[in-house]
Amino acid sequence: MDWRNGIWVSPAVIAIGMAGCAGDCEDDGLSQDAPESCAVAVSDAGGGSSGGPSIPIETEGTSSGPTGGTESDSGTGTDTDASTDTDASTDTDASTDTDATDTDADTDTDSAGTDTDSGTDTDSAGTDTASAGDPCTNGRLDEGEADIDCGGVCDNPCDDGSDCVEPTDCASGVCIDETCASGSCEDGVQNGTETDVDCGGDVCMGCDDGDDCLDASDCLSGICEKDTCVAPSCEDGVQNGTETDVDCGGEDCAPCDDGQTCTQDGDCVSDNCVEQVCEPIPASCLDILLTDPAAEDGTYEIDPDGPGGLVPFDVECDMTTDGGGWTGITPCLAQLLGGTMVAVEPAAIEGIDALCRPFTQDAGNQAHTYHYTFSFAPSFSEFYLADYEAQANGSGPGNTADIGPFQQSDWDLCHQGTHGDISFGSADDDGPVTSFAAEGTDTDTINAIVPWPAGATAYGVTPGTTDFRIGWGEEGSQSEGWFPWASGSIFVR
Repeated sequence: MDWRNGIWVSPAVIAIGMAGCAGDCEDDGLSQDAPESCAVAVSDAGGGSSGGPSIPIETEGTSSGPTGGTESDSGTGTDTDASTDTDASTDTDASTDTDATDTDADTDTDSAGTDTDSGTDTDSAGTDTASAGDPCTNGRLDEGEADIDCGGVCDNPCDDGSDCVEPTDCASGVCIDETCASGSCEDGVQNGTETDVDCGGDVCMGCDDGDDCLDASDCLSGICEKDTCVAPSCEDGVQNGTETDVDCGGEDCAPCDDGQTCTQDGDCVSDNCVEQVCEPIPASCLDILLTDPAAEDGTYEIDPDGPGGLVPFDVECDMTTDGGGWTGITPCLAQLLGGTMVAVEPAAIEGIDALCRPFTQDAGNQAHTYHYTFSFAPSFSEFYLADYEAQANGSGPGNTADIGPFQQSDWDLCHQGTHGDISFGSADDDGPVTSFAAEGTDTDTINAIVPWPAGATAYGVTPGTTDFRIGWGEEGSQSEGWFPWASGSIFVR
């Protein structure tokens, strides 16, 4: 080796230089020949000077011996000279190479290194090979797939619109004409949000008893227990079956209370379904009038004591007299309302006949006092008598019943001398507010009808009273008595 221009050069190279070439490649101080006659150093990348025979220059760390012809990993097709022997290349000291080697050569070497690094293509090819190993993710239609990367042998089912062979190829479970179709609630397949075949979920109707469910809304019964729809009952806290409201109404359950939903009167405790709502049956004619100010005189159904008490019944309502709202009570309605006859002083004969009329008759030389009371739960504060009549109840000729001039003022006494009276008012008061005698009746008769003399005159009683009372009595030597309410009505409001 010889030191030339700061570079160790082998004798072979010196010999070449002495043959007459200097220069184009080495600044060796010799005379310059034509460039085409000079040896040229080339890099592995194939770049650098041209015009003479190539002499490879080996830089430290870039060659490990004969390559036998090197092909880059980049696949570009560039080959290094197969005849080049790197062992014959000029060894270059690493430190000298850094300071004195032509920067173009360094650049070529770096470039060559960069080309070598393009072996990334090999990595890409490796990646392609790995993808190709999973036919269900390679973006191609492979054997066994119904469509690209789905269905068939793939675990991934196909979306709507993709090709299919059978329903299991499709996410919807529906394959029509070899195409995956959207699920529906009539396709015979459990798909979409359905909890069982064609039922439950967000779109389809509820499922039948025994079908799968996730929550109550998935079931026709509205009851989902342990992920299964169960049959409705009248105690499950849900409106289901034929119920018209929660656990009431319909064919199987008890009637509904006021305010609950109904479809017919029988769905309601009140037996009064108005515009699909159970409404209380009015307690009185006044309630009817307050609800419907246009209500006219006529027959209406009322329920004075509300649900669970008396069966509702018809009454005559006076919607005209003094503003209307009067409820008419007949002798038989009074019996229905709990009419009770009490003997303060008993007669020999007493009772209530088949026409619901209370009556008495003494045995002669006897006095008697009675009162008859019925309840009107809605309460009242006034009353009047309509078509009202009393009837004498003498035992025969010479046995007459007498009214007037005595007037009853105390419920516990209704006779004086040989006379009696028939009177009216509230049981909450100490005595009556009016009577036949008070209205001018003064008569004695065996069995005549005695009409009420005051027409539809209204009388007030203690407000809020619920018990209407009739009082009567008689005294004398004859066998006499009364039907104090032979006919007619008592209207309360």
